[in-house]
Amino acid sequence: MASIKDCCCGVDVHKSFIIAVIATFDSEKKEVKFTKYMRFSTFASGLREFKQWLVENNCKEVCMESTGKYYIPVYRAIADGSIKADVVHPKYVKAPKGHKNDKRDAKRIAEMYMRDHIAEYSFIPPVEILALRDLTRYRRKTINSISAEKNRLQNCLTVSGIKLDEVLSDVFGKTGSDIIQQIIDTGGCNFDPEPFIRKNVKKKENFADALDGNISPSTLVVMKQSKERMEFLGKQIAELESNLESLSNKDFSRQIKILTSAPGIDFISAVSIIAEIGVDMKGTFGSVKKYLS
Repeated sequence: MASIKDCCCGVDVHKSFIIAVIATFDSEKKEVKFTKYMRFSTFASGLREFKQWLVENNCKEVCMESTGKYYIPVYRAIADGSIKADVVHPKYVKAPKGHKNDKRDAKRIAEMYMRDHIAEYSFIPPVEILALRDLTRYRRKTINSISAEKNRLQNCLTVSGIKLDEVLSDVFGKTGSDIIQQIIDTGGCNFDPEPFIRKNVKKKENFADALDGNISPSTLVVMKQSKERMEFLGKQIAELESNLESLSNKDFSRQIKILTSAPGIDFISAVSIIAEIGVDMKGTFGSVKKYLS
């Protein structure tokens, strides 16, 4: 097995500590030699000590497993340009059954990395793209939270015998939202729905039957809080989108313009694409031939 790197470091990452070992070749470049195993805390001070240790040993290439979110502070502490850090999915450096411990893991990662026997490295985007990724993913989770609240509110209507979903195509459109708010405000369905019905609603004559329900006090509490939470989450999404616009127009306005020129891709979709795969396709994923072979 031919050597690829002269010196590298393998890191086994845990929540509270990391185990690191530096691998080098002997004078004839046949046998791999390992330095003393070192354990560092994952506190910021410990990670600074880890980086200093790498510098003192003239080690400029590091490989670590993508262990949950725990690898991220380690990666950010050392990947500043002077040290090349690669992150690998655990399945590519998995230990044989019965041969797993922290030191062996670090040693195995270092040797596989040195000989270039790791199939794939994880895509770790630059800081600017990571910032977009944080916001787009949180926006997606916030939208999912709104969907959960809509389902909860719809369940409240269903168990109360209120059939707004039979007379409205969108229960949470303008007409439905106004009627739901009126139910919450009045504590029931004893009101005339006519002032709240928009002109485009087709089944106007069925509203009296649709609102002929019985809501318990506890259900009203759930409806009220669910509606308030939906409104709060809606404001959060608007704020997230405002921040996304500021960040993306600052660094990726040209790429967003190109993406939004494609049919069906709006601004948020374009930003989400950049946040997930970056802007350098060849540098990140290599040639298309790699995936066709």
